This record gives sequence, structure tokens and C-alpha cells, in this order.
Amino acid sequence: MDQPLTRLPSPSSGSRVRNIWSQIEGRLFWLSQSGELLTVGVPIVVKTYKSAVDLWLAAILIGLPLAVIVTGVSITLGLDYLHWHEDLGRYAGFFLIGIGAVTETLIGAFTLPCRYTLEETGLHIQCGILKSVVIYRDIRRLELSCSLWAAPALSVNRVKIILDDGFQLISPKNRPEFIQALQARIDQHG
Repeated sequence: MDQPLTRLPSPSSGSRVRNIWSQIEGRLFWLSQSGELLTVGVPIVVKTYKSAVDLWLAAILIGLPLAVIVTGVSITLGLDYLHWHEDLGRYAGFFLIGIGAVTETLIGAFTLPCRYTLEETGLHIQCGILKSVVIYRDIRRLELSCSLWAAPALSVNRVKIILDDGFQLISPKNRPEFIQALQARIDQHG
């Protein structure tokens, strides 16, 4: 989704500038109290790409904790059928339900949402509660990659961003379009 944002400098507190934004033909500007045009800027378009998701990875991340929860529920509800000692079995069942629920919550907290946003000065990467920024000037080149390395990505089909001091792996849905848009931002910030 494209969203125009403005990032023009605000006038200093001692200046005689009205805090008025105006927009004409897609350009934004500050006006002085006398109506004089002070600053002109072009709106910055922010583009967000969601992560591609591999079906097998989603099945593991959702299925394994869910299987632990289902096992806990079956143990808790099936005590009479299994002829287990009721207290021990009930505790074991509740323990498994708790472990499965906590695991599923942590997986969700560290993976959702997984997205990559091309902003004004850098690529903003978010994978759950983890966030990072890659400054465009630090990027040396982009490569297509297929890797199982740990990364803020939900697919093994990735883009490898080579940096001055290492690399970053991400997995946007439309890799060719993402690479083209990111390369344009890199060229713009030289």
C-alpha cells in the first residue's frame, strides 16, 4: 500500500513561520506569515512488502504447539479411559496445554507481522516485536538467495542484502519488484 508522507524540516521556534502545510499538485511547502514560499518538498512514498510464507514452515510453527495442546487436552479429558491416576494425569495435561499455549504465543510474538518497509532513509524490517533498520547508504548489493539461516523471514526464498559489515536476509512476497524498488532507493541515496 502506497502512502504519501512528508518529512520536511520544521521551522525553528524563533522563526516567523506559520505552522501551515499546504499541498498543490502533489508538492508540500511551508508558508511564512506574509505568504512567502519557504520550503518545497515532494511527498515521500512509503512502500510495504509482506513476507512470503512457506507452507511447510507455517505448518511447523502452528502445528507443533497445537499438537502439544491437543495432547494435553486429550490426557486431561481421557483420564477415565486410560485408567491413569487422575491427579497426576490432570496435572500433566494442564502442563502440556500451558507449554503449547506459551510456545504458540512466543512464536506469534516473534513472527507476526513480518514485513519490510521502504521508508525515506532506510529499509525498516519488522518480524513480530523485533525491528531493525538498514540504511540505504550501507547497502552494497542485492542478491536472490535460498537459505535456512535464521532471519526475519518466513520463507527460504529470500533476498540477500550485502552490507558494509555483513548481510541481512529477508523474504518479500514479490522478490523481483522488491529488488527493483529497493535498488531505486539505493541509487537515489547514492
